[in-house]
Amino acid sequence: MKNLSRHSFIFLILFALLIVGGCGTSRYQHAAASKGQKPVGVDSLTIAEADSLIPHLFVSFHAKQRAAKLCAEGEIAFVCADSLWRTRHDKTLEKVSRPADSTSENSKTQIKNRQKYMDDINEFLAVAEKKFQKSIEIDPFPLNSRDGLVRTYFLRAEVEQKKIYYKKAEQALQEIISREKGEHYLFFKLGECCFQLEKWDQAFKNYHQATDVFVETKVFSRDSALTSSANELHFTYLYSQAVCLSKMYRADEAIALIHEAKKVATTKEHKAIAERFENWLNWDNGNIQTAEMKNKILKLVKAEKYAEAADQFQNLKESLTDPFAIDEIDWRIAGLEFQYLNKKEQACERLLRIVRNQKNVPTNSTVEEENMQQYLKDCGAMHYHLGMSYIDKADYRLAKKYLDVGAEIDWYGNYKCQLKLAKMNKHNPQISLNLIEKVLDVKSNLSVVEQIDALQVKLKVLKKMGSQYLAEAKQTYLQIRELQKN
Repeated sequence: MKNLSRHSFIFLILFALLIVGGCGTSRYQHAAASKGQKPVGVDSLTIAEADSLIPHLFVSFHAKQRAAKLCAEGEIAFVCADSLWRTRHDKTLEKVSRPADSTSENSKTQIKNRQKYMDDINEFLAVAEKKFQKSIEIDPFPLNSRDGLVRTYFLRAEVEQKKIYYKKAEQALQEIISREKGEHYLFFKLGECCFQLEKWDQAFKNYHQATDVFVETKVFSRDSALTSSANELHFTYLYSQAVCLSKMYRADEAIALIHEAKKVATTKEHKAIAERFENWLNWDNGNIQTAEMKNKILKLVKAEKYAEAADQFQNLKESLTDPFAIDEIDWRIAGLEFQYLNKKEQACERLLRIVRNQKNVPTNSTVEEENMQQYLKDCGAMHYHLGMSYIDKADYRLAKKYLDVGAEIDWYGNYKCQLKLAKMNKHNPQISLNLIEKVLDVKSNLSVVEQIDALQVKLKVLKKMGSQYLAEAKQTYLQIRELQKN
């Protein structure tokens, strides 16, 4: 006994007291225990210290039952709230949440129903929170009550859009982790709390810890069917770390983690997500601040603040270092100028400059190639529509200027410009015929009506060009009749 520490001795005494108090069979033993008799050779201080530990280490059977019942009731309330909240995008609820006329009686009823719907969710969540908390008070040891409380806080944060619930969830998770450090999802949830609270460094550390625990405990899973879901978890943990690093402007480390995430990604969706994020990180040579600024300006566009967005895009352009990023911003400015700011000529010049500058520049990625095709398409379309608007104004000189560019650019609709130019060059038959032949070379792109239109122009031109073209004119006429029949 002398070799035992004081705390070890206390635990032995505690164990002895439990045996005396609960395992004895004689009426005398129970009576003795109830009168506070102590084992021989044990001082009162040690017994008092052992007694004080009992509430922290043991819960009675009846208390466990009460706590379990409260936990089950909390779970039912949570499931009800969660189910209601997850159906909030149903068509019926969408109508309720966005009534067309808030002054009509029908709309007032819809608003009232919407409020009742939200009140029901909040009431279920309040019940769930209360039940889980009471269960924990009675029996603090099971994790299911604490886990339910955390889930309730997360849902309340989502429903009420209040970060205070993430703070509460953070505290609850820290308490759980102090008792249970072998569950990777707990660290991930704690990371989620920190992320929502914009504690980027703490979020990263918890995501990293979740990944470490996941890798270390994966060996305990023997079910091969879980491999796919395990890889999805691994991807999520790595991807979340990369996002945190981007918030701290550590682009190189974030890209390295994205490469790791891509290695464990098993679905097309995850691979696409990783690819998009890596492209975003690399958008301006790893300058995350400029990529974030672009996102903020795009929100202005979505809010229909077009002039302000164009000005801010112009300011952003001055701080960019990557030529492809600069071209993208110019393309976005051109789109705003053409569609919303009534600067169509300026937009066409801006976009044409991009197309001509990039004509002989090799693209380094699929994204850059896709962007280039989009620039060509938009540049051609802008020139075509502007040219047609000048035809409506009978300004054929400017119409020809813009249609010439639209016909020159390699985009799917350049035949429209060529056909219109062929009609405008009716007094120069050879030029008109050359343009029509280009149009008919891409016959698969033309509708039947467009084919007939092009052949009719060709027929008129051939008639003007003399007798040596009459045979071809006759063949063209027969083609027109055949198309008209169909």
